[in-house]
Amino acid sequence: MHYHFRKRTTSVSISSSSKIIKEKKTEVDQLTSTAEKNSHWKHNIARANTMVLYAKAKILYISVGFWLISGAEIYDGWVNNIVTVQTGGSVTIPCHYDEKYSQMKKYWYSEIDRSKTYTNTTEENLSVIDHPDQRLFTVTMRNLQNKHTGKYYCVVENGEPPLANIIYEFNLDIQSAPDVSVVNSSVSGHEAGDISVQCLYSSGYQYKTKQWCRYKDERCYTVGRTDTSQSSSVQISDDDGRRSFTVLMTGLRLTDSGWYFCSVGDLQAPVQLTVIEEDPHIPDVSVVNSSVSGHEAGDISVQCLYSSRYQYKTKQWCRYKDERCYTVGRTDTSQSSSVQISDDDGRRSFTVLMTGLRLTDSGWYFCSVGDLQAPVHLTVIKEVSVKTDIGAEKDKWRFCLP
Repeated sequence: MHYHFRKRTTSVSISSSSKIIKEKKTEVDQLTSTAEKNSHWKHNIARANTMVLYAKAKILYISVGFWLISGAEIYDGWVNNIVTVQTGGSVTIPCHYDEKYSQMKKYWYSEIDRSKTYTNTTEENLSVIDHPDQRLFTVTMRNLQNKHTGKYYCVVENGEPPLANIIYEFNLDIQSAPDVSVVNSSVSGHEAGDISVQCLYSSGYQYKTKQWCRYKDERCYTVGRTDTSQSSSVQISDDDGRRSFTVLMTGLRLTDSGWYFCSVGDLQAPVQLTVIEEDPHIPDVSVVNSSVSGHEAGDISVQCLYSSRYQYKTKQWCRYKDERCYTVGRTDTSQSSSVQISDDDGRRSFTVLMTGLRLTDSGWYFCSVGDLQAPVHLTVIKEVSVKTDIGAEKDKWRFCLP
């Protein structure tokens, strides 16, 4: 399910537009109130209904006419942008703009106190920073309280003050327990790798439509569906028992970097995704040491490394000679020697631990991740006992010979 969009660019001052709309809303309320009173008179029901319809139509025509007469350009955009934030918390809002606005002045407008904050301004609880290379500016609000609940606008000046272009508008709702939130509002992953985002919602939104959307191209992915686009895929799974849904993005591309949001019903929670470029000089699978040695009956460990694109591939420790493999997460024991493999996907490496080494364990092995291998040579050093006489006393000395 995709949103219906309604962006608008207007060439009038925001304060004057707000004043006119408020006046018309008051007029509608008065007409509606009169209609509701008249509806109690049976012989005037038809007339009352007509008055209500007239009131709604009037505000619609006045609003549309207002935008058109003022030279407004009507275009698609998000409807019902409501962001919920916990009391005392913070939020960052991205404001995307067209390339033609790159060199123009931009500001953040609050309808609460009718204040303007221009880009590249940093205050104690408010930062407005322009990112022309990404064609957006971000607004970070901190230590949010109930008084901050209200409507805000991202605005670009077109060079003819007081005319301005509204590029984004939304409502901020400060709650002690937000109806919609995310565990982490900023996530990162490596190119060709994966990331996951956990979105939380209150019981009142349990049966609302849940989506993962991107601000830039206005594309949304819905719970229960798997969408694949240009080698990267998005899968969303809902756990209504825990009142959360999880977004899994696999096969990340550098162009996936940007701003997204969890959407439940008409509420949103912004998330920034950063995709880290892989170093082309680092192999997808390698080992820290390609040659290891240990004493008979002793232990050795081997650390195998892998790139993010191989994070979810099968990982094994195999012997060339008998083609026997040991898999991550399992402990195998054979003829008194054991092999255990533990994976650390956070560091993108797995460790092989061989205990109770035997001489026959010497030989060639390899770390295996998916269809890739990294060879390792193991040498087990023989342990022997030698008796020597020192005076009349006999002692046993133990030497390790290769």
